[in-house]
Amino acid sequence: MSKKLEQALQTSFRTLEYKTFINLLYTVNQLSYNFFRLLRAHGLSPAQYNVLRILRGAKRKVSLRYIKERMLEPCSDVSRIIARLEKRGLITKTTNTKDKRQCAVSITKKGLQLLEAIDPCEREIENYLRWLTREELEQLNHLLDRIRDIMPSIKTAVVREVG
Repeated sequence: MSKKLEQALQTSFRTLEYKTFINLLYTVNQLSYNFFRLLRAHGLSPAQYNVLRILRGAKRKVSLRYIKERMLEPCSDVSRIIARLEKRGLITKTTNTKDKRQCAVSITKKGLQLLEAIDPCEREIENYLRWLTREELEQLNHLLDRIRDIMPSIKTAVVREVG
């Protein structure tokens, strides 16, 4: 069993499951820090980058709901993020004349150019994972998917135990 995490954090763990959880957090924080630093250099927050990425992938005007459903962090205030991106000219927002609560959002040429400038940053982050084989990457993605798949049932069981 590797002691690298224990050495880095100068601690031990009560269970292998808890060590794995902390290891995931520790690794994600390190990867995120490096990527977010690159985003900040381009004047974007992670949530703003995520919205631009969603819009680029959509290749059409989409609703706020469409964006919100695809956000990596579901608690993001999409309306506020959209307003900031629109102010910078990175997206356009068209309000429905019959229902002011509804609008369609699309990425502008300026927004696409910014994402193109960020593409090398994405490749830099990919380099952190290139030392893993294709099989290892697929296995890691499979394991992460399994964890997310089981989470709702675990949450329900924990609530039943506590309540």
